[in-house]
Amino acid sequence: MSATIGALITEALRYAFGSGDVVFCCAASAATPDDPDAACAAAALGVPLALHPEAQALITNACATRRPRKALPSTGPLRPTTSIA
Repeated sequence: MSATIGALITEALRYAFGSGDVVFCCAASAATPDDPDAACAAAALGVPLALHPEAQALITNACATRRPRKALPSTGPLRPTTSIA
């Protein structure tokens, strides 16, 4: 992430948080290690980014007890298998 993008997100969140409205912020369908939203939200609120202990325990347990998925054969570029009319 470029510093400019992070600064823009942080400033937008700072403005939104100050509005008193409910704020939803997501760049994709799920969080990824390079997703800046949480770090920018923490910066906008002036607090350190921290992992919630209960959430960490739940995630650690879920990962430890999860069955490995079977790998699917590679079929090349993803494309719909049926047409939508």
